[in-house]
Amino acid sequence: MLSTVQQAVAPAVGATSQRLRETLARLDAALARPATSRPAAPAAGPPPDSKSQAAYFELCRAQSAKYEADRAFWEVRDHYHGPGRKRRKQAARLAQAAARARYAAAAQAYHASPRGRAEAAVRADYNARYGTNL
Repeated sequence: MLSTVQQAVAPAVGATSQRLRETLARLDAALARPATSRPAAPAAGPPPDSKSQAAYFELCRAQSAKYEADRAFWEVRDHYHGPGRKRRKQAARLAQAAARARYAAAAQAYHASPRGRAEAAVRADYNARYGTNL
């Protein structure tokens, strides 16, 4: 340990060396003690059911696809001014609408799942207690 190295450096005689040795001994004892003063980590709840997990992951993928479709539309709208701009913009708008519809369906499926209902209950409790949304 660190204290064994420092003890060799400390002077062998005198009140200062005695206080140093006592301080190092207390430090060693404190470091050797297990961390019993800290509360144990909370036990993990039951594993999520596969329907909720699948709905959550689909919601994540749909949100990502919606974001990418939005970015593609904004890119065409703001930065492309060459020939075929209208067709590209229309194609990007159709892709954006499809991604938004997929996201809406995924959100509806997620909120119907047990995990989504539990999350809605927590949000409602928080809103009732503090008057604001999470």
